[in-house]
Amino acid sequence: MKVMLDAVFNHCGFYHPFWQDVLKYGKESKYFDCFYVLDPGKPLVQGEIEDGVPAQVYRDSLNYRTFAYTQAMPKWNTSNPIVREHLFDAACYWIENYHIDGWRLDVSNEVSHEFWRELRKKVKAAKSDIYILGENWDNSYPWLEGDQFDAVMNYEFAIPVWDYFRPAERMKPGYDVKEFRYAIGKLLTDYPKHVTRNLFNLLDSHDTERILNVAGGNEALAKLAYIFFVYLSRLTMRILWRRNRYGRRRA
Repeated sequence: MKVMLDAVFNHCGFYHPFWQDVLKYGKESKYFDCFYVLDPGKPLVQGEIEDGVPAQVYRDSLNYRTFAYTQAMPKWNTSNPIVREHLFDAACYWIENYHIDGWRLDVSNEVSHEFWRELRKKVKAAKSDIYILGENWDNSYPWLEGDQFDAVMNYEFAIPVWDYFRPAERMKPGYDVKEFRYAIGKLLTDYPKHVTRNLFNLLDSHDTERILNVAGGNEALAKLAYIFFVYLSRLTMRILWRRNRYGRRRA
């Protein structure tokens, strides 16, 4: 069994001690520059506090950068030395003390490449075979050049599957056969072969509809999506094998 933890290094919770210190002391807090406050002369929190967290407000009203325009999740300034030390120490702590095997990096495409490059150096020094998985939703080649992640969650595969296997009455509007073939073909050609081999394919996750729900509760249709999932994985390996074989012959 391998153990992978979920790391949220893009933002923190409203009651994180660093953010609470900023709310209490404002610009005098040593953590003030750990976040992106837009106008120090205005109140940080807009609207009322409901059940211990700020109420939702219009995005134009926010006075600090957040995740998903949600006041309860202030965004880290990952170029700040205090933030970097705090997050790097947390990443290494769980490796060194609990010997975890991997980190899954939440909303990883919203954090700078430079931060991820440094994180990789830190965690690989703590454990050379630690697995680094990014939660990216779009083309992820810039993160997969060997200096940041080992793989990403391959939503580029999942989304076309949803749009094709969703029942007609739930289409919005969905893919026809030609569009579906194009989307999967594009995915197979967008990445170099060594990257394609390591993409973390999935049909659903805790952030999405489950595949049975996508299929409108139709178990047979959901199973068909899984059959395609297995077929594509095997097809990908055959394509890579042929590429390798062809490359060796030319050499």
